[in-house]
Amino acid sequence: MCTNHHRIEAGQRATSHLLYLVTFVASLLLGVAGGCSRSNSITAITATQATSMRRIDTAEAIAATRLGKHSLKELWGTSLAVSPKSEFETSAQYQSRIGSFDSQRVYCFEAPVKTSDSDRSGVIVAFDADREVLTVRLRVDASSGRRLKEVAGPSLNIEDDIESTREVGTTPLGVRSSFSTARGHRYSLTLRNFQQFASATGLPLSVHQFGHHELEVRLPMNAEAARLTKPNIIMLIGASLNGRDRCQEEWVGSQATLSMPVALRITDRYVEANLRFIVVEDTRTGRVLAAFSAE
Repeated sequence: MCTNHHRIEAGQRATSHLLYLVTFVASLLLGVAGGCSRSNSITAITATQATSMRRIDTAEAIAATRLGKHSLKELWGTSLAVSPKSEFETSAQYQSRIGSFDSQRVYCFEAPVKTSDSDRSGVIVAFDADREVLTVRLRVDASSGRRLKEVAGPSLNIEDDIESTREVGTTPLGVRSSFSTARGHRYSLTLRNFQQFASATGLPLSVHQFGHHELEVRLPMNAEAARLTKPNIIMLIGASLNGRDRCQEEWVGSQATLSMPVALRITDRYVEANLRFIVVEDTRTGRVLAAFSAE
């Protein structure tokens, strides 16, 4: 069962975390919906360029993606046994519902691709025309969950279950104003071995002053290929979950104001995990463009 529920007021939270929340809620208000292969236009990274990298060959990568993508939200309420036993269900029904938990099992998740470089976690895809390199960066948030001592490692937001509603209220000064309320949950993996994974695979790791870390996958290709490939890039990550007792929750709340007409009622849910592999795929062609494993 998940433990350590912490209620955190907006004024106590770090400025960087609030900036992230503002960016997130702004997207809600704007209605934002929520081995290497070689071809004529895409050149694989050669063995000499990646001598220290632990790369998976194409067959292994395809086998890894065939694990099927999992929902962290569904795992939270079932295999992770976060949902408590109801007084109206028997012990046998409860055990059947949660199943058995295997800490060695590898789950496959799709890391969300972000369109803004201001996002604190997710996949950022960018092309450098001068170098002719398409860069796929896996970004994790190193500032999340700081109030939770048991959260060990940076987090990667995998899935959101948040809805926004519009309301009309009166401020303490008697001014009637329209505001929005964002309610729901965010589901994230806490990647305990993120830096060790970078060392084991030889992938470039960067640590940024704004509280996030990044792993970088570089794909040499020309501009024409990049223009076709970039919108269709996805990154799949394989992770083993570290147990039912390694789940944490953190409540985030704030009141709407005239300067920021958004009220937050959000619970961040963290699942501790070990990163096992990453796979970069072009969904347009179905090709695995790069894959790495620390094992």
